[in-house]
This record gives sequence, C-alpha cells and structure tokens, in this order.
Amino acid sequence: MSDAPDKEAMALALEKTIELAEAKLGSEEVVKLSGVMRSLCLNLTDIETRCYVIFEETGAADFSLEDPAVAPMLTITTTSATFHAMAMGETNPAKEFALRKVKMSGVPFPRLTKVGANLIDALFGCYREALLG
Repeated sequence: MSDAPDKEAMALALEKTIELAEAKLGSEEVVKLSGVMRSLCLNLTDIETRCYVIFEETGAADFSLEDPAVAPMLTITTTSATFHAMAMGETNPAKEFALRKVKMSGVPFPRLTKVGANLIDALFGCYREALLG
C-alpha cells in the first residue's frame, strides 16, 4: 500500500478534496446532503485530526479543521492510512468497516445510503485528484 500523507499534507489534501467535491457534486447534490446531514466529521485518530464538512442549504460545502457551530451529524473514525488506502482503491471500504478499521456514528445507515454513495465516491475521487494533481 502507498503511504498516507503526513498530518500537514493530509489537512491540505482534504481541504482541496472538499473544494473539488463541491464542484463535482454540484449544488443540487449538496442541498440533498444538507437535508440528511448538516455536517460530517472525519476523525483521523492516528494524526489527531478532525476535518469537518458543513453542507449548506444554499448548495455550498464548507471545510474546517475547527469544531463548527453545527454539531456533526455523521462521524467517520479511522486512521489516515486506512482512509488513504480506501480512497486510493487499495482496499474496500466495506471490508475495512467489517474489520472495524472504520467506524461510523450518527446518521442511520438507511438514511445515509440515499445520498451517501455519491458523496463517498466524490470524496475518494477528489482526494486522489488533490494528491496527484
């Protein structure tokens, strides 16, 4: 497996990922996401980094490394290495979830599946684009 970026590079890559994903998803998809969850937290435990994405009803998605005013409705907890491996296609997210290397809390799974697949695909694709240029 390829090595995940260090803490600083990961934060920059994730910020760029959200910028790219917002454009890729489009404002209509972001509005749909805002109806299911107003905010998402990616908790990367090994580098002690929490990244937040706020989905605005206006169709904008905002990235922050600071706790937002809106409490996360979905928290995904994993390591930077596992996130990186999943995003790069080196491992399967369902497998990592089954192995308990990825934990999710918040939005009920059936509700998340209505809009979550597009979000995860966009985030992983945009993460690769952010890293590879």
